[in-house]
Amino acid sequence: MGIEHQGLRGLPVPVPDPGLGHLEERSGYFWARSVRFTGGRTIPNITVNVEPIGARQLPDSTQLDLRVEKTFSLPKQQRFAVRANVFNTLNANTTLDVTRLSGPNFLKPTVIMEPRIMEFSMTYSF
Repeated sequence: MGIEHQGLRGLPVPVPDPGLGHLEERSGYFWARSVRFTGGRTIPNITVNVEPIGARQLPDSTQLDLRVEKTFSLPKQQRFAVRANVFNTLNANTTLDVTRLSGPNFLKPTVIMEPRIMEFSMTYSF
């Protein structure tokens, strides 16, 4: 189950124009430990769950993205805008997936949330 919140808010101060925030919360994935059996003739190897699905759950993840933008009006209906986006503002490093197969790598993280990323951009409209 995931929950998303988005908002657009004009700030009362004259510096930044509307800022945009995006908060995404997701519950962790339910999973089960599995084992690979080998050595059969008809089926040389097979991987089966040895726990019921839902016996384990990955941690919940929360990601907050923010945007700040300022637009300047220029003569002759021209506009210039600068903006900054910050993705994963809280710099969460939540484990999103692990090795589910029994063995030496069992529970080893295989996917981790991307780090904080900042992006700066500008536009000119005429």
